[in-house]
Amino acid sequence: MEFKFNTVYEEKDGVYVATCIEMGLVATADRKEDLPAIMDKLVFRQVKFALENDNLQDIFHPADIAWQYLRDAMAKDKVRQVRKSESEEQVDGATVNVINTAYAVAC
Repeated sequence: MEFKFNTVYEEKDGVYVATCIEMGLVATADRKEDLPAIMDKLVFRQVKFALENDNLQDIFHPADIAWQYLRDAMAKDKVRQVRKSESEEQVDGATVNVINTAYAVAC
């Protein structure tokens, strides 16, 4: 089973913010180097929890504002892909693969 997500990374007032646009999850960090690990962990834990509880609708809660923000930034060529992470784990006997592509948005 494979899940693919997209995350928008940006800096706001000295704080680094990541938003998973398919899940509506938001993470913050004082150092941009810490943010990818925090977001990857949040995304995978949410997927794992939903699968363990047979409740897939808990995975997807789109962040409409983040989608619009990413789309607008892409139209202005102010986005670059900064990383792609992949996590694989066994959940209730099934292999779950979570792929998260991260984009940095220049303000």
